[in-house]
Amino acid sequence: MSSGRRVICSALHMRRCISLFARRDESAAAREAWIMAAKAHRDLYLREVWPNGLQEKIVGLKERDLDAIEFAVRFLEEDPWFFRSGYLKEEIVQRLGQCPRSSLQDERLRTVVLQRCEGPTRREFRRYCRLARRLKAPHFEEALNKLTQASSPRTVRHASWVLEAIPK
Repeated sequence: MSSGRRVICSALHMRRCISLFARRDESAAAREAWIMAAKAHRDLYLREVWPNGLQEKIVGLKERDLDAIEFAVRFLEEDPWFFRSGYLKEEIVQRLGQCPRSSLQDERLRTVVLQRCEGPTRREFRRYCRLARRLKAPHFEEALNKLTQASSPRTVRHASWVLEAIPK
């Protein structure tokens, strides 16, 4: 299946999930239909949109495989959002913090952390704070300090949390 068809197929599954989500409280059968559709979407997404095998890459992180480390950095840069993606990102961020990374990968991860400071509060954000400890650099802390002066209270809060996590 071409990548374009994969994305279209995934989008159609997502629309079905959204439609069923709106009716999930109507009955037990409606809730079960929504749960099954969400699982099917996730499975399709992991199998078709990420054909290299996301689960295999997570296992590769445990083994400190260089290809898996690069894949994980790209995954976090893309920040895909799908059913249970927050749990996957938590695990990826935690394992990535324990892996050897190049200075270029560390710089890319600093950019990811800064971007997440400006985004919504998600379940994996605490893991990003912990990862920031391993990404300590003067220019990174300077950029975080600038974010503490942002107009968005959420951005200020997130940047402050990251700064608190970085040892002095």
